[in-house]
Amino acid sequence: VATRFLRTPVEFDVATLDGQLVVRSTAAPSQPVLPMAGRPDRFHYDGVAAELQFERDATGQVVALVLHENGALRALRSPATP
Repeated sequence: VATRFLRTPVEFDVATLDGQLVVRSTAAPSQPVLPMAGRPDRFHYDGVAAELQFERDATGQVVALVLHENGALRALRSPATP
């Protein structure tokens, strides 16, 4: 089950596949992201000059992601669907 993050015109789907975090966007196919040492909630793409950061609220829930690639693009987490 993927979690969707929305930011017009780009949407992101984040999921775990065989224990690996993968991210797909409307601008790119699914790609694994790797954790960055000493930086909780921050990941990098292998072979792409881009990083992904998850933002949490006061309760620790992930509420947004930020793609750092030629600037920053912030996408809000989509409400859960049944």
